[in-house]
Amino acid sequence: MTGSAFTVFGAAGFVGRELVRQLKAQGASVRVVTRDSWPSPGTRLGHAIYAIGMTAGFDDQLIETFDRHLLRLHHALSSYSYDSFTYLSSTRIYAGAETAHEGATLCVRPAERDHVYNITKIAGESLCLSQDRADVRAVRLSNVIGEGDDAKTFVAAVLREAVTTGSVRIRQSPQSSKDYIALADAAGAIIKVARHGTRPIYNIASGHNVTHQSIADMIEAAGYSCQFEEQGPVVVFPAIDMTLYQDEFGPIETDPISAIGALVAAKRAGGRQT
Repeated sequence: MTGSAFTVFGAAGFVGRELVRQLKAQGASVRVVTRDSWPSPGTRLGHAIYAIGMTAGFDDQLIETFDRHLLRLHHALSSYSYDSFTYLSSTRIYAGAETAHEGATLCVRPAERDHVYNITKIAGESLCLSQDRADVRAVRLSNVIGEGDDAKTFVAAVLREAVTTGSVRIRQSPQSSKDYIALADAAGAIIKVARHGTRPIYNIASGHNVTHQSIADMIEAAGYSCQFEEQGPVVVFPAIDMTLYQDEFGPIETDPISAIGALVAAKRAGGRQT
């Protein structure tokens, strides 16, 4: 399996499904790997993309978080041969960092339960890069948004609550902000890196933070009520530096405001039909 042959670990997940869809549309041969369908040891995988991971609720599933981010990753790296191996990490690991550049010094606190996600993602990156192969790399993926997201991620959760109840209460400050990237853009960028990447780590993000207030404005424009918790904490993630990716592959196409607006409209239309 070479050239246009791909293997997607976590193919049943939110990002994994879109990777499979785009790869097949491009004419690639795609091996789909889910929890119960791992290949036999020694199998050639072509370009392998490791999209297994936790999205939300990890603090209630700490052992599962270690399993998905590290144990299964070790099995995937050590049991097969591949033309390239791309590990999906997260821009969440930049929390507390001064910058969100691939070379930034990262900050974690092992005693804090909610740092388990970051610690295991960073360890996963380290495991990959310790293979000392130029074709093994990590992508730090931003907050992916799109239809079909049934996770407890922020945008998915607030839209689900708004559509279901007619109103939503956000527990952080309206000035809180983070980066978002459209699902199609995220998958397309991952595939480009898997095929043609030359660096060990890439950020994949829109490169533009969106405030909670902007999201609330779009929700209210769609006819729902949106309120903020009084004295809610201000949580601002550093702007993701996309220089390395853009120098090789060009800009990410979809503006995050447009992507969120389209998702709000789609959720509203879907809510009317139910």
